[in-house]
Amino acid sequence: MLHKQLTRLANGLAYVAAAILIAVACYTSVDAILRKVAGSGLPGAVDVVGYGLGLVVALGLPYCTLTSGHVSVPLFVRAIPGRAGRIIRTFAPLLAIAFFLVLAWQIGRVAVKRLHSGDQMWMLAVETWPIWIAITVLLGVSALAQAAALTDPNQDQTDDDTATLAGRNAQ
Repeated sequence: MLHKQLTRLANGLAYVAAAILIAVACYTSVDAILRKVAGSGLPGAVDVVGYGLGLVVALGLPYCTLTSGHVSVPLFVRAIPGRAGRIIRTFAPLLAIAFFLVLAWQIGRVAVKRLHSGDQMWMLAVETWPIWIAITVLLGVSALAQAAALTDPNQDQTDDDTATLAGRNAQ
């Protein structure tokens, strides 16, 4: 049940990421056109693009994690059949969970510092701490998504089938 709810959440977050990515692309395009035509671009383009792309990555991580859409080394991870392969495929997601949690903790610390300092974007009078809090929460969701992917009974069978086929093809 948790896996199904996280899948729905991850899908929704991925749509938000796509919308933000489109908005950032449009903002960048308009900025480039204005710089060429009018000699001056949109205010805060660097801030909007930087924070926008940071949000896109954080929003996309849960979906990428649940669908195993991340970069992996199939030759190493999936080509090892049997028990040894299962141990490696179990250990790697545990490291990913730890990574997401440590990253969330550190970015959360940055968010609190920015909240107390009143930090704003360079060219726009927009405080940055809500963005950092959002990224912190999304990294927590990514850790949950990785845990759900780890406990998905279908994934282990798929990995074993892939490893077995890769082993046969290598012979």
